[in-house]
Amino acid sequence: MKKHIKEHHEEVRERPCPHPGCNKVFMIDQYLQRHVKIIHTEERNHICDMCRQAFKQQKHLSVHQSIQEQASDPLILA
Repeated sequence: MKKHIKEHHEEVRERPCPHPGCNKVFMIDQYLQRHVKIIHTEERNHICDMCRQAFKQQKHLSVHQSIQEQASDPLILA
């Protein structure tokens, strides 16, 4: 609850992205940190067990895996 009050009800200050040329501004530190990690790094920690392809976000891996599962399902191929 304290975190919620701090992030949403205390003094609001903008947190600009520190990367040159990026004009994104965030009101919550967590959102800025997530933006920097996903957009400005090459970190890909979500790896497909079937083909070893790596993704920046879990949701992208999940979509990839569902497509892989559909492609390998003999009922769908028929």
